[in-house]
Amino acid sequence: MKTEAIAHLSLLTMYAIFLISATISIIGLVQVVLFDWTPPEFYIYVFGFSVAEPVALFVLWTKNVFGLRTGIKVKTYTNDQDINNYMKNLISSGSTLDIVSGRLHWVSEDESVKQRIIERAKTAEINVYMPEKNPIARELERNGIHVHIAQSLKGAPHARFTLVDKGRPGATMLAVGSGRIPSFSISEFHEERHPQVVALARDYIERLREGEKHA
Repeated sequence: MKTEAIAHLSLLTMYAIFLISATISIIGLVQVVLFDWTPPEFYIYVFGFSVAEPVALFVLWTKNVFGLRTGIKVKTYTNDQDINNYMKNLISSGSTLDIVSGRLHWVSEDESVKQRIIERAKTAEINVYMPEKNPIARELERNGIHVHIAQSLKGAPHARFTLVDKGRPGATMLAVGSGRIPSFSISEFHEERHPQVVALARDYIERLREGEKHA
């Protein structure tokens, strides 16, 4: 709460400074146009600031909205259809896909997603990790998708994520899902900017594989 209050105060301060500088600039422009006034040197700086600040604020706002400030692209979805459309696009990318899921309900409940992942398995290596097999897992397995059973995924909620191009250092992308509709979000981590996060996902998948061998 304290951090949010400080951020809010800082934003109000910036707006106040902008309003003051903009007011001075407008008065100065009126003086120049109507009374042939020659502005002092400091006025040029005030005018420049009043133009530059809203542009800077817009850039910062844009970065925050699209998740570019930290290099993390976060998308929020309010319905299953939009999530499934995202997943279909994600499935279509990369030469390898490692999917960690609980029940694969997003595949079993949408025929278009199921067909996309089955079609994609013809040209890409797809590995799915889940706590136990169910009908959709068996169907995917019959169509060339590798299904790995990880006992450690049972019980408490676990992260749902997809790792794209795990074996291509520098080009790997991690997509992590969290929350529930109508506030379900997917965060994208690109290895170029978040190598540690991607490395953790790689290690996690390897642990799941090791657990499968020793089960």
